[in-house]
Amino acid sequence: MNHRTAESLSAAAAVRRATIRPRACLRGLAMTMLTWLALAATLSAQEVAQHPASFGAPSDKSHGKFCTGELVLDQGPGAEFGLWSESTCTGCPSPAAAQILADDFVIDRAMVITELVIWGYHWPLNNPPPTETWTVIFHSDDAGSPAGVVSRQTLTPTLRTDTDDDLDILDIIVDQQRWILHLAEPAHLAAGTYWIELAHDSPIVDADTSIRYGEPGIGTGIPQNHFSAFESPGETWGFSGSSDLALQVCGADATTLGGFIIPGFEVEEANPAGPTTLFAVRNTGDESVDFEIGIFDEDFEVEMYHQSLTLAPAQTRFTNLRNIPADLDLDDDGIASGIVVIQRSDGGTAHLTGDFFQVDDANNFATGGQMLRLENFCPHQTIRFLDFGSGSEYQIMLRNPPASGSSFTVTALTPAGDVIAEVSHSGARHLNVMSLGELLPGSQFFGTLVFDFSASEGGMVRGKYSAFEQFSVELNGNCAN
Repeated sequence: MNHRTAESLSAAAAVRRATIRPRACLRGLAMTMLTWLALAATLSAQEVAQHPASFGAPSDKSHGKFCTGELVLDQGPGAEFGLWSESTCTGCPSPAAAQILADDFVIDRAMVITELVIWGYHWPLNNPPPTETWTVIFHSDDAGSPAGVVSRQTLTPTLRTDTDDDLDILDIIVDQQRWILHLAEPAHLAAGTYWIELAHDSPIVDADTSIRYGEPGIGTGIPQNHFSAFESPGETWGFSGSSDLALQVCGADATTLGGFIIPGFEVEEANPAGPTTLFAVRNTGDESVDFEIGIFDEDFEVEMYHQSLTLAPAQTRFTNLRNIPADLDLDDDGIASGIVVIQRSDGGTAHLTGDFFQVDDANNFATGGQMLRLENFCPHQTIRFLDFGSGSEYQIMLRNPPASGSSFTVTALTPAGDVIAEVSHSGARHLNVMSLGELLPGSQFFGTLVFDFSASEGGMVRGKYSAFEQFSVELNGNCAN
C-alpha cells in the first residue's frame, strides 16, 4: 500500500471588453448577424455550428500547464477557430437547440481525474456571462465512439481567465477564455480509451460558447478527431470534424494516490471513558471490495498498524481505534494521535465511502464528519473562521513536505472580503493542529481564511469549532484559485 498523497471558490469574472472590437465596428452587429444568416442559408447545420477549420491559423503562443497533478491529456490551442458546445445554443441553426462536443483520450493505467482546462470563446457576441456552468461527462469507448456514462457532474468554473489573446472569428474579434474546472467528485478511470463530453450553459442569452481546436499531445486518442451531438446530454453521436479540442486533463495515479484520510485522530487507550475515534467504511457497490487500513504517526513516516479487510456488497464496517490491537505512540498524557488512511487494495476509492467521529465520553462531547479524499489536496483552500466561545482548531495537512518542514501562508478576510491579516508559517509537517489564535493572532470573530499551500505539493484544511465542549461543528476547506 503506497501512502503518498495527491492533490471552490467560484470565480465570476466581470464582463471584459466591448462586444465588438474596433476592427469589426464598421461592420457592426447587424453585419455580424447578416454574415451568420448567410452562412446558415448555404451550409448544413453542423457545418455552421463548427465555424470551418479552414478559416483559422495555428496559434504560436505556448499554452503552458494550468491544472494540478499529472497531465493525462494535453491538447493546447491550435487553429483560432472552434466549435459551439452549448446546451442551449441560441445561435445553432434550427432544429438544433444544442450542440455538444466530445473528444477522446487514452490512459495506460488507472487514474483519478481531478481537474480539467478548456480553451474557448463566446461567438458571435463577445459576451462572457457573469455566471456559468460546464457539464462534464466521461464516457467509455465503443469502437471509436462515445458509449456508456462513467462519471457526470455539473460544475461552476474554479477560475475563468481572459488570456489577452484576440481571435478573429469571421471578422469578429473575440477574447480567448480559459476555464479551470475542479471536479467535485474525482473520476476514477481504469486503463483504456474514454471520451469527455462538454456542455456549457449560462442564464445569458447569446452567450454561446465555443471550444477551440487543439493540437494533439499527451493522451490524445484518435488524432484530429472529435464527435458532436445535437441534444444535451449527448445521445446520438456523429463524426464532427478533423480536429482535436483544446483541453487539458490532470489527475493522479489511482493505485498510489486515491484514498480516504482521517487527520488528527485521538485515542486514550487506557481509559474507557477517555477520548477515542470511531469510523465507518461502506461499500456502495454490488460486488465485494478489498480494502486496506493504515494508521500512521503525525509525521506520516511510521505505520503503526495495518489491516486488510473485505466488504461485501452494501456492507458497512465500524472501527473503534481504542479496540484495535496496535502499539500506538502515546504522549505524556497517554493520548495517541496521528493519521488514518483507507483505500481499496487495487487503489482508489471507487464504491467506498465513510465517516468518522471523535468522541469524549467523559465530557458528553463528539465531533466528526465525512472522511477527506486524498486526491483533494490542492494549492489553495478556503474555510470559515469563527469562535463559539472556547476557540477554533484547524487540522492542516500538507502533501509530501520535506523532512525539514514546509511553509504555508494564511490570509484572513472580513465577510466583505477585506484583508484583516496575512501570516506565514514555516516548519510545517504532514499534519499540523493549530488554534485560530496560533494561525492569526488577534483575528476577528468571524470571516474567511485563505490558505496558500503552493510552497509544497498542495494541502487541505479541516476546522473544528466548539463551544465550551458542549457542542461542535466541523467544516472541510474548499479548493480555490
